[in-house]
Amino acid sequence: MVSSATGLRAIGVGVVERNDTLFVAGFRGVPGTRFRKAWVAAYNARTGAVFWDSEPLPDRTGAIGRHVLAGDLLIFSDFEGGSVAAVSARSGELVWRMVMDRYYVGPPSGPQLDGRVVYIGAGDVNVYALRVADGSVIWRREIGGAVDNIGQCGNYVMAASTGVQYLLSKRTGAIITDQGRDLPENEYFLSGYAVSNGIAAVSGKDAIYGFRC
Repeated sequence: MVSSATGLRAIGVGVVERNDTLFVAGFRGVPGTRFRKAWVAAYNARTGAVFWDSEPLPDRTGAIGRHVLAGDLLIFSDFEGGSVAAVSARSGELVWRMVMDRYYVGPPSGPQLDGRVVYIGAGDVNVYALRVADGSVIWRREIGGAVDNIGQCGNYVMAASTGVQYLLSKRTGAIITDQGRDLPENEYFLSGYAVSNGIAAVSGKDAIYGFRC
Protein backbone atom coordinates (compact mmCIF):
# COMPACT_ATOMS: atom_id res chain seq x y z
CA MET A 1 0.00 0.00 0.00
CA VAL A 2 1.01 3.64 -0.35
CA SER A 3 0.69 5.85 2.69
CA SER A 4 -1.34 8.87 1.64
CA ALA A 5 0.40 10.90 4.34
CA THR A 6 3.91 10.56 2.89
CA GLY A 7 3.52 9.07 -0.59
CA LEU A 8 6.04 6.33 0.32
CA ARG A 9 5.20 2.67 -0.09
CA ALA A 10 4.36 0.95 3.19
CA ILE A 11 3.49 -2.70 3.86
CA GLY A 12 0.83 -3.33 6.46
CA VAL A 13 1.02 -6.75 8.12
CA GLY A 14 -1.74 -6.33 10.69
CA VAL A 15 -4.83 -4.23 11.28
CA VAL A 16 -7.18 -3.79 14.24
CA GLU A 17 -10.31 -1.64 14.51
CA ARG A 18 -11.74 0.40 17.36
CA ASN A 19 -14.46 3.06 17.26
CA ASP A 20 -14.35 3.40 13.47
CA THR A 21 -10.57 3.81 13.49
CA LEU A 22 -8.28 1.34 11.72
CA PHE A 23 -4.84 0.91 13.28
CA VAL A 24 -2.33 -0.54 10.81
CA ALA A 25 1.21 -1.71 11.59
CA GLY A 26 3.97 -2.93 9.32
CA PHE A 27 7.09 -1.44 7.76
CA ARG A 28 8.26 1.07 5.19
CA GLY A 29 11.43 1.14 3.11
CA VAL A 30 14.13 3.64 4.03
CA PRO A 31 14.83 5.84 0.95
CA GLY A 32 18.27 5.29 -0.60
CA THR A 33 18.95 2.07 1.36
CA ARG A 34 17.98 -1.59 1.43
CA PHE A 35 16.74 -1.19 5.00
CA ARG A 36 13.24 -0.73 6.32
CA LYS A 37 11.74 0.57 9.51
CA ALA A 38 8.62 0.00 11.58
CA TRP A 39 5.54 1.92 10.45
CA VAL A 40 2.19 2.45 12.17
CA ALA A 41 -0.80 4.53 11.12
CA ALA A 42 -4.41 5.28 12.02
CA TYR A 43 -7.16 5.75 9.44
CA ASN A 44 -10.81 6.69 9.46
CA ALA A 45 -12.55 3.35 8.79
CA ARG A 46 -15.35 5.03 6.84
CA THR A 47 -13.42 7.44 4.62
CA GLY A 48 -9.81 6.25 4.65
CA ALA A 49 -8.62 9.65 5.89
CA VAL A 50 -5.30 9.54 7.75
CA PHE A 51 -5.45 10.49 11.41
CA TRP A 52 -1.72 9.99 11.92
CA ASP A 53 1.22 8.24 10.26
CA SER A 54 4.35 7.37 12.24
CA GLU A 55 7.78 5.73 11.99
CA PRO A 56 8.45 5.39 15.72
CA LEU A 57 11.54 3.14 15.58
CA PRO A 58 14.98 3.43 13.94
CA ASP A 59 16.11 1.71 10.72
CA ARG A 60 16.25 -2.10 10.51
CA THR A 61 12.98 -2.58 12.36
CA GLY A 62 9.52 -3.66 11.33
CA ALA A 63 6.19 -4.61 12.88
CA ILE A 64 5.05 -8.21 12.45
CA GLY A 65 1.96 -10.19 13.41
CA ARG A 66 -1.24 -8.84 14.91
CA HIS A 67 -0.76 -5.84 17.20
CA VAL A 68 -2.99 -5.12 20.19
CA LEU A 69 -4.72 -2.08 21.64
CA ALA A 70 -4.43 -1.58 25.39
CA GLY A 71 -6.19 1.58 26.49
CA ASP A 72 -4.42 4.48 24.77
CA LEU A 73 -1.52 2.28 23.64
CA LEU A 74 -0.92 0.31 20.46
CA ILE A 75 1.59 -2.47 21.19
CA PHE A 76 3.39 -4.35 18.41
CA SER A 77 6.17 -6.87 17.85
CA ASP A 78 9.35 -5.74 16.09
CA PHE A 79 10.88 -8.85 14.52
CA GLU A 80 13.86 -7.29 12.74
CA GLY A 81 14.82 -4.94 15.57
CA GLY A 82 14.40 -7.54 18.32
CA SER A 83 11.95 -5.57 20.41
CA VAL A 84 8.40 -4.90 21.53
CA ALA A 85 7.14 -1.33 21.31
CA ALA A 86 4.13 0.74 22.30
CA VAL A 87 2.95 3.93 20.67
CA SER A 88 0.18 6.34 21.56
CA ALA A 89 -3.07 5.33 19.86
CA ARG A 90 -3.87 9.05 19.69
CA SER A 91 -0.73 10.26 17.93
CA GLY A 92 1.58 7.36 17.00
CA GLU A 93 4.37 8.73 19.20
CA LEU A 94 6.63 6.18 20.86
CA VAL A 95 5.76 5.58 24.52
CA TRP A 96 8.11 2.71 25.34
CA ARG A 97 10.30 0.09 23.71
CA MET A 98 11.73 -3.08 25.29
CA VAL A 99 14.76 -4.35 23.36
CA MET A 100 15.70 -8.01 23.68
CA ASP A 101 19.04 -9.69 23.01
CA ARG A 102 20.14 -8.12 19.71
CA TYR A 103 22.09 -11.22 18.71
CA TYR A 104 18.72 -12.82 17.92
CA VAL A 105 15.65 -11.87 15.93
CA GLY A 106 12.71 -10.50 17.82
CA PRO A 107 9.17 -11.81 18.28
CA PRO A 108 7.92 -13.69 15.18
CA SER A 109 4.26 -13.16 16.13
CA GLY A 110 2.13 -10.48 17.73
CA PRO A 111 1.86 -9.88 21.47
CA GLN A 112 -0.81 -11.44 23.68
CA LEU A 113 -2.71 -9.04 25.94
CA ASP A 114 -4.30 -9.89 29.28
CA GLY A 115 -5.37 -6.81 31.23
CA ARG A 116 -2.31 -4.90 32.38
CA VAL A 117 0.15 -7.52 31.13
CA VAL A 118 1.35 -8.34 27.63
CA TYR A 119 3.07 -11.64 26.81
CA ILE A 120 5.61 -12.13 24.04
CA GLY A 121 8.03 -14.78 22.82
CA ALA A 122 11.21 -14.17 20.82
CA GLY A 123 14.18 -15.63 18.99
CA ASP A 124 16.33 -15.24 22.11
CA VAL A 125 14.59 -18.41 23.45
CA ASN A 126 12.66 -16.45 26.09
CA VAL A 127 9.01 -15.83 26.86
CA TYR A 128 8.36 -12.44 28.51
CA ALA A 129 5.61 -10.91 30.61
CA LEU A 130 5.70 -7.10 30.37
CA ARG A 131 3.79 -4.34 32.11
CA VAL A 132 1.53 -2.62 29.62
CA ALA A 133 2.09 0.80 31.20
CA ASP A 134 5.86 1.02 30.68
CA GLY A 135 7.15 -2.20 29.08
CA SER A 136 9.08 -3.25 32.18
CA VAL A 137 9.74 -6.97 32.58
CA ILE A 138 7.63 -8.83 35.15
CA TRP A 139 9.22 -12.17 34.40
CA ARG A 140 11.30 -13.82 31.71
CA ARG A 141 11.46 -17.58 31.15
CA GLU A 142 13.92 -19.43 28.94
CA ILE A 143 12.51 -22.38 27.02
CA GLY A 144 14.16 -24.96 24.78
CA GLY A 145 14.53 -22.87 21.63
CA ALA A 146 13.44 -19.84 19.67
CA VAL A 147 9.74 -19.13 20.15
CA ASP A 148 7.71 -19.72 16.97
CA ASN A 149 4.35 -18.49 18.26
CA ILE A 150 2.56 -17.69 21.49
CA GLY A 151 -1.01 -17.84 22.81
CA GLN A 152 -3.19 -17.86 25.92
CA CYS A 153 -5.45 -20.42 27.54
CA GLY A 154 -7.02 -19.52 30.89
CA ASN A 155 -4.26 -18.99 33.45
CA TYR A 156 -1.55 -20.18 31.10
CA VAL A 157 0.69 -18.84 28.35
CA MET A 158 1.41 -21.23 25.50
CA ALA A 159 4.66 -21.04 23.57
CA ALA A 160 5.66 -23.22 20.62
CA SER A 161 9.28 -23.93 19.75
CA THR A 162 10.49 -26.38 17.08
CA GLY A 163 7.62 -28.80 17.58
CA VAL A 164 7.41 -28.54 21.38
CA GLN A 165 4.47 -26.75 23.04
CA TYR A 166 5.24 -25.22 26.44
CA LEU A 167 2.60 -24.31 29.02
CA LEU A 168 3.71 -21.54 31.42
CA SER A 169 2.08 -19.94 34.44
CA LYS A 170 0.87 -16.43 33.64
CA ARG A 171 1.66 -15.30 37.16
CA THR A 172 5.21 -16.60 37.57
CA GLY A 173 6.38 -17.84 34.17
CA ALA A 174 7.06 -21.29 35.61
CA ILE A 175 6.96 -24.06 33.00
CA ILE A 176 4.02 -26.30 33.88
CA THR A 177 4.57 -28.84 31.13
CA ASP A 178 6.04 -29.32 27.69
CA GLN A 179 4.15 -31.32 25.11
CA GLY A 180 4.83 -32.64 21.65
CA ARG A 181 8.27 -34.14 22.12
CA ASP A 182 6.91 -37.32 20.51
CA LEU A 183 6.00 -35.53 17.27
CA PRO A 184 7.63 -36.77 14.05
CA GLU A 185 11.18 -35.64 13.43
CA ASN A 186 11.45 -32.31 11.61
CA GLU A 187 7.85 -31.39 12.43
CA TYR A 188 7.27 -27.80 13.53
CA PHE A 189 4.36 -25.44 14.10
CA LEU A 190 3.35 -22.90 11.48
CA SER A 191 0.25 -21.16 12.79
CA GLY A 192 -0.94 -19.31 15.85
CA TYR A 193 -3.24 -20.94 18.39
CA ALA A 194 -7.02 -21.38 18.30
CA VAL A 195 -8.35 -22.16 21.79
CA SER A 196 -11.72 -23.70 22.67
CA ASN A 197 -12.92 -25.63 25.74
CA GLY A 198 -9.43 -26.14 27.12
CA ILE A 199 -7.95 -27.40 23.86
CA ALA A 200 -5.34 -25.37 21.97
CA ALA A 201 -5.18 -26.23 18.27
CA VAL A 202 -2.16 -25.39 16.13
CA SER A 203 -1.19 -26.26 12.58
CA GLY A 204 2.08 -28.05 11.96
CA LYS A 205 3.96 -28.72 8.75
CA ASP A 206 2.37 -32.15 8.37
CA ALA A 207 -0.77 -32.12 10.55
CA ILE A 208 -3.00 -30.17 12.93
CA TYR A 209 -2.46 -30.80 16.64
CA GLY A 210 -4.56 -30.26 19.74
CA PHE A 211 -3.06 -29.80 23.21
CA ARG A 212 -4.89 -29.71 26.53
CA CYS A 213 -4.37 -26.47 28.43
